[in-house]
Amino acid sequence: MNYLKRGLQHTFSSMQQRKTLFISLLLLQLIFILSSASLGVYYLMQILEDSKGVIEPLENANYNAQQIQKGAPFTEDFRAVYNSYISMV
Repeated sequence: MNYLKRGLQHTFSSMQQRKTLFISLLLLQLIFILSSASLGVYYLMQILEDSKGVIEPLENANYNAQQIQKGAPFTEDFRAVYNSYISMV
């Protein structure tokens, strides 16, 4: 247990001797964590928008088999569904 106490004392003394290095490393870690979190939130929102672009046209699609056999399209907006899917991938 004594080695942990010595290690902790050595760490604190090193931090006091090199305050600028310690503060700069702390700021770099903070910047890294904040940028990672903001990128995660941004891409989560993009994925949710793209999934909405896939789901909404499929909710409004024509599921009547007789109308589809007569030539009515399943959905009017295939390109938007495909583009949202590709963007999600």
